[in-house]
Amino acid sequence: AEPGQLRRFAQKIFGYILPTVYGHAFTIQSRSNPNNLAYSSLGLQLHTDLPYCHTPPPIQLFHCIQQAEVGGGNIFADGFAVAERLRARDPDMFERLAARPVRFQDTTPSWHLHAEHRTIEVDSSGQIFRINFNERAR
Repeated sequence: AEPGQLRRFAQKIFGYILPTVYGHAFTIQSRSNPNNLAYSSLGLQLHTDLPYCHTPPPIQLFHCIQQAEVGGGNIFADGFAVAERLRARDPDMFERLAARPVRFQDTTPSWHLHAEHRTIEVDSSGQIFRINFNERAR
């Protein structure tokens, strides 16, 4: 694996890659004095990325160039499956999370981004199309 391979792959599959405030790619690595948890060696709780953008990316691709000697593990969850399970087990809570907007923000010396999204976003037919969850960006 080498830098740039994932971007070339994504362009072949999806065509145009929409940049974020971080550009077309974001390097996750441990740095001294991090200003972002992605630059630290600390573990991250389950979350969705970039909920403070008005249109969070519908898909993100991750590519490991060099595995950390210690740590570096990831936890992933199927948020859509969790939301469907919640809908079946606690419909009232599902409806609250699908109805009430939550404010998300990210502030750095270079930008102040903020947006409001429902935790569970559904379309007019009730189909889930996005999950927005990030306790560190609220």
